[in-house]
Amino acid sequence: MKNVLLYIVLIIIASLSLPLYGQDGTVNLKSFPSGAKVIIDGKIVGITPYSLNKVSGNYSVTLEKDGYNSLTIPVVVYENRIIELDPVQLVPKDVEITVNLYGSADGKIYIDENRLITQGEPITISPGKHTFTIKVPGKNDLIEEVVLPLGKDTSLAFYPPSTSHTGKLTIKTNVQECQLIIKDNSFINMEDKLIYGTSATLEIPEGNYYITIQKQGYNTFSKYVKIDWDKEETVNVSLKKKETVSIQQIKGAENGAAEHFLEFGGYYLDQDLYQDFGYILQA
Repeated sequence: MKNVLLYIVLIIIASLSLPLYGQDGTVNLKSFPSGAKVIIDGKIVGITPYSLNKVSGNYSVTLEKDGYNSLTIPVVVYENRIIELDPVQLVPKDVEITVNLYGSADGKIYIDENRLITQGEPITISPGKHTFTIKVPGKNDLIEEVVLPLGKDTSLAFYPPSTSHTGKLTIKTNVQECQLIIKDNSFINMEDKLIYGTSATLEIPEGNYYITIQKQGYNTFSKYVKIDWDKEETVNVSLKKKETVSIQQIKGAENGAAEHFLEFGGYYLDQDLYQDFGYILQA
């Protein structure tokens, strides 16, 4: 009985010592991204992930994938062993792009904040996400994120930013609910609003402006102001009440004009014109 048991043990030990793959070994290849062609001795043998079964020795394996640089790696196959290699990182091929900026000859184009490029001239750059910054004097920077596709040359076009650099204008008044009128250099109304309370802050493009603050019963306040980029200009306004004067309406004016002309200090003045002088007329 003991001899039989010894015989069985010897058979088990012998079977465990037999090679699993004869003289071959296995190397498991992976790539990131997957799907790369596996090439040995100029022949495509499969795509990743791929199990390379070879006689023990040294091999040169090339991985190729569209849009990526080909990569050749040394692989060592050991007899009767299975080797798990870490995934091989494939590097995307650079793409060629041209960038144009329309409507601004003095604008500058930057890639990823610090690489200045020339309009219309081809450059090579890695695919993927990039930040393009357009700088035009007197305008806010235009920032665009663009994803460049793998293996595809691209032409990009940008238009200069339409918004000017802005600053802040703060108006502080001594009375509530005043009318604020802001005119640009061409004296075109740019802003016309009611100031609720006694102060208001507006963000407007840098430049020179003519502002008017008015309220019924008070003299009008006007001033030129300069707005600088990223700065705040504060204007303190003290409105004065108009004086009230007694007047006598002209009697017997011809052609029904009596309601339009007023007598004050021996002179006849147009009523609307006289009010512009800063008085409230009281008949």
